[in-house]
Amino acid sequence: MFGCALLALLGGHETLTAHLNKVNVVGVGTPTAMATGSVIDPDGYILTAWHVVDQRNIRDRVILADGTQVRFTIVARDVANDLCILKVDRVFKDYVRIGTQPKPGDYVYGLGHPWSHEYFQVNGLVTRKKESWMGGQYNAMRVFMTMAPGLSGCPVVNEQGLLIGVGVGGYFERTPDSNAKHKSWSDDAIVVHVRLVVAMMQRANIDGK
Repeated sequence: MFGCALLALLGGHETLTAHLNKVNVVGVGTPTAMATGSVIDPDGYILTAWHVVDQRNIRDRVILADGTQVRFTIVARDVANDLCILKVDRVFKDYVRIGTQPKPGDYVYGLGHPWSHEYFQVNGLVTRKKESWMGGQYNAMRVFMTMAPGLSGCPVVNEQGLLIGVGVGGYFERTPDSNAKHKSWSDDAIVVHVRLVVAMMQRANIDGK
């Protein structure tokens, strides 16, 4: 089942675990891959990365925490910043609340489905708060956090479980003994700023309650 329990060992961080478990993470399934989204409003609104659904197929589905697969519609998009909001015909109890922009040195957590695993927590550290992505100007931050196939669109939250951004990709550095194009993961994640999520929600009249 998706989103059932944290697989990472947190060792005594019961409060952190409780905060992270309230983030309602879903799968976004296409015919060829599994990515990640998060519920941002109890009325069925789900946040993910635009590149996850830009080649939308009739078989695309959102996979809920109990394993149920439901169809979605795209209700808002911000192509320049690689963000979009989906709508499903469901009412949710748990959803991620909006946080504020972190600063370098802050601990953050990516939640999602790397390599199509059911659910996983990836620990991270903000390293740079101004980064450009997809042609945008300073629309993202760099985080020392693993980004792997399946984590695209993942919510990145702070220690209170509040959304601080969306994981959209990673940098792959070429070295003499490695070939970036054959590497399936990166430890240098790109996270789009939460302020851009808020702006998109406001344009779509989604308040997150």
